[in-house]
Amino acid sequence: MKPRVRRHRLEVRVAWRAGTELGECPRWNPVRRRIEFIDVPHGELLTYAPADGARSRHRLAEELGFLVIDAAGERVVGIGLSAFEVTERAGGGAPSAAERPLWTISGDPRALRLNDASIDRDGAIWTGTMDRHGRQPLGVVYRCGRDGTVAAFDAGYTIPNGFAISRAGDRLYVADSPERVVYVYE
Repeated sequence: MKPRVRRHRLEVRVAWRAGTELGECPRWNPVRRRIEFIDVPHGELLTYAPADGARSRHRLAEELGFLVIDAAGERVVGIGLSAFEVTERAGGGAPSAAERPLWTISGDPRALRLNDASIDRDGAIWTGTMDRHGRQPLGVVYRCGRDGTVAAFDAGYTIPNGFAISRAGDRLYVADSPERVVYVYE
């Protein structure tokens, strides 16, 4: 007997033509119940609440490298070679990047910047650096702990991208965009 195949018709529609130059890192914020993402070259944090269609955009920095959101809804952005917590202003004002970095990766910020990230179940952020021109394999993948520790994990990336942690938490996936390769680490 043939297995029964279920077919579902999905309706796909554009919820917001946000007009970003390089929209990246779409994340669901479980506390704020909205999708949050960044426009990298414009340093903006954008939010969209599906329940009521509310939208916002706030400039956080000159340029952003990543956005991660933990299970408690706390947001961290990469700016240059540092990570900053995103804080809300009193009275419901616009969010801003905290003044002090959570951690900083050593290197020349004129030559390197952070690019993309993911957060594991322990709250560590996995991120990478890239050559600002995206041509040389100067990128390094790092594990950055909640306690401020920064440890190099692997090197030789041109543009580390697409960071993802497996559902079981036992594998890290990282793409090198120009190379068109996805690496899997246990």
